[in-house]
This record gives sequence, C-alpha cells and structure tokens, in this order.
Amino acid sequence: MMGSFSLIGGELSAPGAITGGIAEALIATAFGLGIAITALLPFNFLNARMEEARHEIESAATQLELLVQPAHAPAVLHLRERSDEAAAREEAVRRERELHRRREALERQMADLKRELEREELQVRVLPPRERAHQPQTVKE
Repeated sequence: MMGSFSLIGGELSAPGAITGGIAEALIATAFGLGIAITALLPFNFLNARMEEARHEIESAATQLELLVQPAHAPAVLHLRERSDEAAAREEAVRRERELHRRREALERQMADLKRELEREELQVRVLPPRERAHQPQTVKE
C-alpha cells in the first residue's frame, strides 16, 4: 500500500503498478483475517471450558461450605455470645463507675451548698434587727 501511494505521488502513468500494490495489501488483509478467525475458534472453545470448570468449582465450594458450616456454627455462636456478654458486663461496670462519680460530685456540691447556707444563716442571726432590715437581699444561683 505504501508503495502504491509513493507511485501516485511520483508518476501517474503506471496504473498497473498502483493496482499491484493495492492487490498485495488486500491479499495480506485476507490472510490476516483467516488467521484471526482460525485462532478465534479454539480461544472460544477453551474459554467456554474454563467457565464451565469455574462454575463447577464454585458449586462444589458452596456445597462444601454448607456441609461444614453447621458443625462449626454453634462454637462460633457460643464464642460470639460470650464476647457479647463480656462486652455487656464491661459496659455495665463502666456505667456504674460513671454513676458513682456523678453521685460523689453531687454530694460534694450539696455539702458546699449546705456550708454556704449555714454561713448565710449565721450572718442573719448575728446582725442586729435594724441592720437586717437594711441588708440588701442577694440571690445566688
């Protein structure tokens, strides 16, 4: 084909030379197609056999898994239940500690408020009645 194009560019008086190059390219294309089609037949055959073998292996693996799974399922379930129970116990202990910490904080806060209230009551008792009337009322939160 390249030879034909170079002849077209150079001289236009030799049509046989141009057609000879085109014929050569067509023959090469026909042989290439023949080889490709011939190679495609065994490729498709072997590909189909491979897919059948893969399907059979997957089916056998699934059957084997179904046969083996019930024997090990209770042990796995038992382990999972034990780990769930341990996790639940840990969570309960964590919650109990948190509640204990909050209770202690509230008890400290109540003790502080009691001391403050006692101080306020003491100040009110110590002040003479006249000063109590002029004492501004403060509200603490």
